[in-house]
Amino acid sequence: MRHKYQELIEELPNCPPTTCSTRDITAFRFVFLDLVDIKNYLPPYIINPDRRNSPTDDARICDGYGLSFFNSLEHSTAFYKQLRLSNYLKTQEFM
Repeated sequence: MRHKYQELIEELPNCPPTTCSTRDITAFRFVFLDLVDIKNYLPPYIINPDRRNSPTDDARICDGYGLSFFNSLEHSTAFYKQLRLSNYLKTQEFM
């Protein structure tokens, strides 16, 4: 299977991990209020390539080319609240 950002991840060992598989599930994620905002559809390292330059390992870089999904509304809400508490999110522009 070819991945959308194949040319960026092919240099990383085991990216995506061989333990990954496709699944047909209901998933949740939080997005910007403006649903057509391109950042809703791009992974973190595409939105901000400079993040890749910070010290990290190959597995984290691989994760940076994926989108975050949650298996329940409760899990996505809890993660969002953690981000808010950590002051990672400076605005309320997310849904």
